[in-house]
Amino acid sequence: MTHTTRFHPLPSGVRALLPDDYIGPRHVATVRQIPPEELPAAERAESWFDWEERPGPEPASNATGPDDGLLIHVRYVETAPAAARHGYR
Repeated sequence: MTHTTRFHPLPSGVRALLPDDYIGPRHVATVRQIPPEELPAAERAESWFDWEERPGPEPASNATGPDDGLLIHVRYVETAPAAARHGYR
C-alpha cells in the first residue's frame, strides 16, 4: 500500500482588527486576494490576502454534507502591546 501526502500551502495575509474595546461576537472576512504583481518577487508563489474582523456572528455555512471541503484558518497576530496586556510575552 502506498501512502501519498499532499501539501496544501497556507495562505498568508494581513488582518485588520476590531477596536480593543469592542465586546461581542466577531468573525473574519476576506476583503481581497492580493494580485501577485503587487507582491515582492520572493512572495509571489504564495497566496496573500487582506482580511478584516467584523462585528457579529459568522454568516451561515453553505456546506451541504460531509464530502464538502473543510477550510481551517490559522491566524497568527503579533501585536506586542496588546499581547502584553493579556499576559503574553
